[in-house]
Amino acid sequence: MVKTLPLRRISALLVFFAGLALWGTESDLLKLIARQEQVLFGRYSQGHFYALVLITPVLWGFAAVLWSRLSLPRALSNFLLTSVSTIVSLLLFIYLSSLLAGPARYVEFNAEEDERARELKLAGVLRHRPPNERYELTFVDQPEQVRSYPNPPPGYGAVDIILTTDEHGFRNPVPSENHDLVVVGDSFAVGSNVSDDQGWVELLRQPRNLSAYNLGVSGSGPRTYLNNFVYYGLDLGPRRALFMIYEGNDFKRGVILPAPSRTRSVADGVADSAPPPPLRKRLGDHFSIAFKRSPITGGFRELSRRVFEPVNATRPIPGYENKMGFMPVRIDLPDGGAHYYSFEPKRLMRLYHDPDEWETSDIWQTTTAILDEFARRSEDRGIEPLFVYAPSKPHVVLPLVMDRIPAEQLWHFARYAPRSPSDQPERFKELMFERLDVQVNTFKSWCKSTKHRCLDLTPTLNEATSRGVQTYFTYDQHWTPDGNRIVADAIEAFLFSAEDGRQQADAIRQGNGNRLPSRDATGRIPPAPEGIEGHDFPGGL
Repeated sequence: MVKTLPLRRISALLVFFAGLALWGTESDLLKLIARQEQVLFGRYSQGHFYALVLITPVLWGFAAVLWSRLSLPRALSNFLLTSVSTIVSLLLFIYLSSLLAGPARYVEFNAEEDERARELKLAGVLRHRPPNERYELTFVDQPEQVRSYPNPPPGYGAVDIILTTDEHGFRNPVPSENHDLVVVGDSFAVGSNVSDDQGWVELLRQPRNLSAYNLGVSGSGPRTYLNNFVYYGLDLGPRRALFMIYEGNDFKRGVILPAPSRTRSVADGVADSAPPPPLRKRLGDHFSIAFKRSPITGGFRELSRRVFEPVNATRPIPGYENKMGFMPVRIDLPDGGAHYYSFEPKRLMRLYHDPDEWETSDIWQTTTAILDEFARRSEDRGIEPLFVYAPSKPHVVLPLVMDRIPAEQLWHFARYAPRSPSDQPERFKELMFERLDVQVNTFKSWCKSTKHRCLDLTPTLNEATSRGVQTYFTYDQHWTPDGNRIVADAIEAFLFSAEDGRQQADAIRQGNGNRLPSRDATGRIPPAPEGIEGHDFPGGL
């Protein structure tokens, strides 16, 4: 008679082959490419792959338990003890290794934990780079991931970068004692992926002889802009303060705290800010940061990039051309060439808002509270507040190719955003292009109602892009050196507006003029000449 295998061993074989079969599953490659996320071995997302790496040994270990001649309770207890101790030891090793990591790219501290910030009635985070640093690097405009768009077109090229920080950790390569202008904002204000002399703030400084102090810092939001301005900028005594708001990130719920009550301003203190997060969340954030900074996890990321991603990276992707072949977006040039612009689905859908719902949303109401507070703090010191609206790449590029993008492709692409469209393709495309200007139009209405001087850069960048200037990098969301030049010229026209402003700008270039319009007898800067509120200048409001 043939001796049959015991039931435990049959189960062990089934569990073993189940662990093996899991490797035959595949991630949604179209989703990964649309979001520009890592593709490992041409098949898996990063999360999918590392889940398999974790689950497979567990299943095979359980199969070994079933195959073992030991009693099932004893074999299980040995397996659980070994598994738990291994996982805990690995996590502890990763956490402890994070303590050996070099200095962080940015320095952050909570206003609630700083005595001076509490005296200034600030809430939230202050953020800057490490002070007195000089970095030299090269940025190459190409897809970050090895497995990207099929046959990706060339980007802007390589940009050699020098990045210098001052004693406070902000990007001001040339020290100055007097400041006509203080600028706050995020990476679009600081000049991401361009060198010190290529950012628009520096282009205003030289050769225009405008003394400007840049408080911009990447990875921050409107509340941090306000905090940095009040903490560092007010004491500089500028004539004007410029608040640059970037629609691509600044309206995310994660960077906007809950709106203050109607009867109290943002400056009334910590009581109006979000309540302290629970201990579990604080511990979770702490360990999350530690794991990201660990040299061990950094080594795994480098291993993925150098070894796992290139494997099978040229594998064909069925359905790409039909479902989202318009990406990267092609802009034809007058000379017959082309520039290309890519962006992720989430950046597209951040423009997709019903106008009535957006104007009354918590996000916009909180944003305006911060803008109002920035204006009030400025005016209390006799500083003129200025507001500049920086559009995202899809906002600038899409109107130029509206007729060339099939509705089905735009719809399929948008479905990979965290907030996907519910409308059918044709209706979605129609609404998408109707809603591109919802956020900026709401911003303009706020400017008009508050009588603040504002500049919308959207038409300026749109016009420059249409005539062949590569204003944004192909594979990065930021402005190129050429885009920074366009922005600098638009902001110069905005600052030195109308005929009087143009004469002063000419005098400044010749080195014999006042830097900015002088204050009147009350100490306030006089209103702009008639016409600045119209469209006499690119993007002016």
